[in-house]
Amino acid sequence: MSAVAELERKVGGTEVTLSTTLRSGFVAPEGYVLASIDYSSQELYVAAVLSGDQTMLQAFKSPEKLPLLDADNNPIVKDGQAVYYKNPDADLHTITAQGCCYPELFRNQPKHEWVGIAKDASLISAKGSARDAAKRVNFGICYGQTAQAMTNLYHVPLALTEEWLKRHKETYPDFHRFAHDVGILSETRGWSLNKDGRLRWVAEDNAKAAGASPARSGVNFQIQGYSATQAKLAMKYVFEAFQGTAARLGMMIHDELVCIVPGKLTLVPDKCKIENGVLIPIYEPNAEAHQWAKLCQDLMEKAQAETFDHIWPGRAEASVAKYWSK
Repeated sequence: MSAVAELERKVGGTEVTLSTTLRSGFVAPEGYVLASIDYSSQELYVAAVLSGDQTMLQAFKSPEKLPLLDADNNPIVKDGQAVYYKNPDADLHTITAQGCCYPELFRNQPKHEWVGIAKDASLISAKGSARDAAKRVNFGICYGQTAQAMTNLYHVPLALTEEWLKRHKETYPDFHRFAHDVGILSETRGWSLNKDGRLRWVAEDNAKAAGASPARSGVNFQIQGYSATQAKLAMKYVFEAFQGTAARLGMMIHDELVCIVPGKLTLVPDKCKIENGVLIPIYEPNAEAHQWAKLCQDLMEKAQAETFDHIWPGRAEASVAKYWSK
């Protein structure tokens, strides 16, 4: 049975459509694949490193999976294999969902179920899951979002967003101290100097918009400016590695690098997914495509580790597809 016929068998009578996103309009030419590599929660990682917040840093250095233990702390084994669960301490958004946004969902619940609880969209009345809300809160507060702004954007009561902000400060105290100190300096000086030695004027008369907050702009520059340095250095390394080869650097979008590299793909029907009536085809790359993607991933991680003075490792994720999929 062909891969396409097998996919048709899997889909069966389900009415689905292929993805129609703008990204899926970018298709690799024959004999090539698109390798998408991006930094994993880059700006939050940068914020954690710059602020030295131990809870944030713990999320980036904790193992992503842990063995499930029984009441006697012995590993649970199923079919001869140890059973693992996703470690909630390794997911910053789950930490925020549990500690700041919806702590009642996790109360008296076993820790190995926390990630699943955080991702369950049926447990809260707002759109999305508790983790979705926590992700918005993490990035919003990272850039100085107020409780009133969160209320306006997320359509939740002000009393609730005020509580979110209060708990966030208690959960990540070192980050909030860092943001406060940078903000005060930016307001006083009218400029912000980041770790690279680059300076940005943040006083209102030099800002992009009237009424812009010098404090908020100063913190933004510390994080986004440093993130941009990592992305540019990664692009330089990948461009140099591609010289004299058939691989091409396609584009850099924020913290994601899209490359056109030699390789082939095989459609795997059993791994294809249907999400909200949209078919998500899953391909297995051959060794050549995988090697190119791994090279790009390694170079991006090298650039990030280098800007972190090799104290913290780089974190990048790679995927390979016929079209731009990430």
